[in-house]
Amino acid sequence: MNQQLLPPGLAVAPDTVTVADARWHAWSDATTTEAAAKAWLALQCTLLASVTRGVVVLGPPDTGPFAPVSIWPEGESATPEMAEVAGECLSQRRPVMVVGESMSIIARPVIMDGQLHGIVAVESRSQAESQRQGVLEQMHWGGLVLENALRREQSHDEQKTRERLIATLDMVASVLAEEGFDAAAQTLSTDLAIRLNCDRVSIGL
Repeated sequence: MNQQLLPPGLAVAPDTVTVADARWHAWSDATTTEAAAKAWLALQCTLLASVTRGVVVLGPPDTGPFAPVSIWPEGESATPEMAEVAGECLSQRRPVMVVGESMSIIARPVIMDGQLHGIVAVESRSQAESQRQGVLEQMHWGGLVLENALRREQSHDEQKTRERLIATLDMVASVLAEEGFDAAAQTLSTDLAIRLNCDRVSIGL
């Protein structure tokens, strides 16, 4: 099991470790942000025995809109109380903890490079202050893993953008190298057909 997921002093039962290992592998195999968030949330809620419900909310950095991408347990929905705390966490860009008679709601923002990417919120049965702080600490340590998944996706998107830009510049250079319109149009249509794997490309004016 990846020990970086655990804050110092956090103890878990052996059977929990087995389940967490399986969910860690699911996170490692995730190919999208949504899949990674789903596996990550399940892993966090497994490690935190007092947690009964959790949600990951993500969106375009700073601007939003932000929406749930994963809810645990599967098939459940965020409660109105969780939604309210999540909204407060998003607006304040800082951890928010609301303590009720039998349940606490703890939310933590996901901030990378100064930009707000979303929040993580959980409902917990923990009533002692030390237990609630333990949940918040685990969310902090575990949040580093979620941020890594977001950085991985961001890097992948940036690479695709660079590839599209290079391809566009290559086509522009090829067209500008031709002396006449007909030759330029033929070069462009041929290049598009090759790059996009098209059977036929037509250019009309």
